[in-house]
Amino acid sequence: GRHPGRTSHNALVVFADGAYLEIIAWTSPAPEERWYRTLRDHGEGLVDFALLPQSTSQALAEARGRGLDTLVGPVDGGRVRPDGAQLLWQTARH
Repeated sequence: GRHPGRTSHNALVVFADGAYLEIIAWTSPAPEERWYRTLRDHGEGLVDFALLPQSTSQALAEARGRGLDTLVGPVDGGRVRPDGAQLLWQTARH
Protein backbone atom coordinates (compact mmCIF):
# COMPACT_ATOMS: atom_id res chain seq x y z
CA GLY A 1 0.00 0.00 0.00
CA ARG A 2 0.91 3.66 -0.22
CA HIS A 3 2.01 5.59 2.85
CA PRO A 4 -0.35 8.57 3.34
CA GLY A 5 1.28 11.95 2.71
CA ARG A 6 4.54 10.37 1.52
CA THR A 7 6.10 9.22 -1.72
CA SER A 8 6.80 5.74 -0.32
CA HIS A 9 4.86 2.54 -0.80
CA ASN A 10 5.35 -0.98 0.49
CA ALA A 11 4.83 -4.69 0.08
CA LEU A 12 4.68 -7.19 2.93
CA VAL A 13 6.07 -10.73 3.03
CA VAL A 14 3.98 -12.36 5.78
CA PHE A 15 5.03 -15.59 7.51
CA ALA A 16 2.74 -18.23 9.08
CA ASP A 17 3.37 -16.93 12.63
CA GLY A 18 2.31 -13.40 11.66
CA ALA A 19 5.84 -11.97 11.48
CA TYR A 20 6.60 -10.10 8.29
CA LEU A 21 9.19 -8.24 6.26
CA GLU A 22 8.21 -4.85 4.90
CA ILE A 23 9.82 -3.80 1.63
CA ILE A 24 9.67 -0.04 1.03
CA ALA A 25 10.32 1.89 -2.17
CA TRP A 26 9.88 5.52 -3.22
CA THR A 27 8.17 6.90 -6.31
CA SER A 28 10.27 10.08 -6.11
CA PRO A 29 13.09 11.42 -3.93
CA ALA A 30 12.06 12.16 -0.33
CA PRO A 31 15.04 13.63 1.56
CA GLU A 32 12.69 14.69 4.40
CA GLU A 33 12.05 11.02 5.28
CA ARG A 34 14.58 9.37 7.59
CA TRP A 35 14.55 5.96 5.86
CA TYR A 36 15.08 7.57 2.47
CA ARG A 37 18.07 9.50 3.87
CA THR A 38 19.52 6.34 5.42
CA LEU A 39 19.36 4.50 2.10
CA ARG A 40 20.72 7.49 0.21
CA ASP A 41 23.63 7.93 2.63
CA HIS A 42 24.53 4.27 3.30
CA GLY A 43 23.19 2.20 0.41
CA GLU A 44 20.51 -0.43 0.15
CA GLY A 45 19.94 -3.02 2.84
CA LEU A 46 18.29 -3.43 6.22
CA VAL A 47 17.24 -0.01 7.45
CA ASP A 48 15.08 -0.59 10.51
CA PHE A 49 13.31 -3.21 12.59
CA ALA A 50 10.27 -3.27 14.84
CA LEU A 51 8.99 -5.26 17.78
CA LEU A 52 5.28 -5.52 18.58
CA PRO A 53 4.52 -4.98 22.27
CA GLN A 54 1.06 -5.40 23.75
CA SER A 55 1.07 -1.66 24.56
CA THR A 56 3.41 0.85 22.94
CA SER A 57 2.79 3.38 25.74
CA GLN A 58 3.59 0.81 28.43
CA ALA A 59 6.72 -0.45 26.64
CA LEU A 60 7.88 3.14 26.17
CA ALA A 61 7.32 3.96 29.86
CA GLU A 62 9.22 0.83 30.91
CA ALA A 63 12.12 1.63 28.57
CA ARG A 64 12.31 5.17 29.93
CA GLY A 65 12.19 3.74 33.46
CA ARG A 66 15.32 1.74 32.60
CA GLY A 67 17.12 4.87 31.39
CA LEU A 68 16.37 4.85 27.66
CA ASP A 69 15.47 8.53 27.55
CA THR A 70 16.19 9.12 23.86
CA LEU A 71 12.96 7.54 22.63
CA VAL A 72 10.23 9.77 21.23
CA GLY A 73 6.63 8.62 21.23
CA PRO A 74 4.17 7.26 21.05
CA VAL A 75 4.02 8.40 17.40
CA ASP A 76 0.79 7.65 15.53
CA GLY A 77 1.12 5.93 12.15
CA GLY A 78 -1.08 4.23 9.62
CA ARG A 79 -1.78 3.38 6.03
CA VAL A 80 -4.60 2.33 3.75
CA ARG A 81 -4.44 -1.22 2.41
CA PRO A 82 -5.19 -1.87 -1.29
CA ASP A 83 -8.64 -3.16 -0.26
CA GLY A 84 -9.42 0.22 1.33
CA ALA A 85 -9.10 -0.84 4.98
CA GLN A 86 -7.24 1.66 7.14
CA LEU A 87 -4.53 0.33 9.48
CA LEU A 88 -3.44 2.39 12.49
CA TRP A 89 -0.53 1.88 14.91
CA GLN A 90 1.81 3.64 17.30
CA THR A 91 5.60 3.58 17.42
CA ALA A 92 8.44 4.90 19.51
CA ARG A 93 11.52 6.18 17.74
CA HIS A 94 15.12 6.95 18.53
